[in-house]
Amino acid sequence: HFTSRYVNIESVKMGERTELEADIFSWINKVRADPECVVLALEGRKMRFVEGNNKMQISGTTFVNTVEGVAAIDDAIEYLENMAEQIENSEKEFDLLTWSDEAAANSKLHVLKNCTAGTTDLLTGSEIEETLRASLEAEGLGAYAESSEYGSSAAMDIVLNLIVDDGNSARSNRLNIFGNYEYFACASNEHPSYGQMTTLLFILSQDSLQAELKAAQAAAEAEVEDPPGWATKSTASELNEAGVITITFTYLMKDGSEEVKEFKMISSQ
Repeated sequence: HFTSRYVNIESVKMGERTELEADIFSWINKVRADPECVVLALEGRKMRFVEGNNKMQISGTTFVNTVEGVAAIDDAIEYLENMAEQIENSEKEFDLLTWSDEAAANSKLHVLKNCTAGTTDLLTGSEIEETLRASLEAEGLGAYAESSEYGSSAAMDIVLNLIVDDGNSARSNRLNIFGNYEYFACASNEHPSYGQMTTLLFILSQDSLQAELKAAQAAAEAEVEDPPGWATKSTASELNEAGVITITFTYLMKDGSEEVKEFKMISSQ
C-alpha cells in the first residue's frame, strides 16, 4: 500500500527533473508556439500504417493496434493547421507554460505509486489528489487537467500520441495541450506492464480559473430560457478534464418549490 506520507515530497522536487520530463515540457511549449512544427512527423506516421488496416508499424515487425487508424492522424493535422492559421491571423495565442515544481512533485509521487504497483490509476480521485490541490492552492494555482500516456519513452512520441488522441472522441488530451492553461508539470517512469507511464498536468492560476468560471456563468445566464419563477441563482463548477464547465441554475417557483437545471459549456480554452 502506497501513500504520500511514505515519501518525503521534498525528495522529489523537480530540481531532479529527468531529461525525458524536461524534453516533454519543451515539446509541449514548442507545439503551443508553432502547432505546425509536428505536422511533418505526423505525415510520416501515416506511412507506417498497413494499407486497409489500423495497425501502425513501430519498428521492424513490431506493430501497435490503433482504434481509428490514419483518420485520427488526419484529424490531428487538420486541427494543427487550423490552430496555426488562427495564430497567424491573431485570432488565437497560446502562452508558453511555466513549470510548477509543486505539481511535478505530486505527479511524480503518483507515477511512482502506479509503476510500483503495476496499476494505471488517475491522479484525479487518488489519495495524492488532496496533497496536490493543497500544494496548488498554496502556490495560488487553481484547477488542473490531467493526461496520461503509456508505452512511449521519447518526448516527441508522447506529445504526438496525445495530440492524435486516438480513440478519444472528445480529444480531451489534445485540448489539454492547447488549452488556456498557464502552468505545467509531468512525471515519467518505467512501468512493469506498459514499458513507460507518463502523467501530465495542465494548470490554471486561481485568478484565471475564477475569470473562466465568471465568463462561463455570464454566457450561460444570457442563453438559458427562464421557466416561470420569481428569482434565479446560478453557480459554476470547476472545469472538468475535458474543459467543460457545468453551470447549475436553481429557480424559485411561485409555489415556493425549487427547480434545478444544468447547463454545460466548453471553456474558452
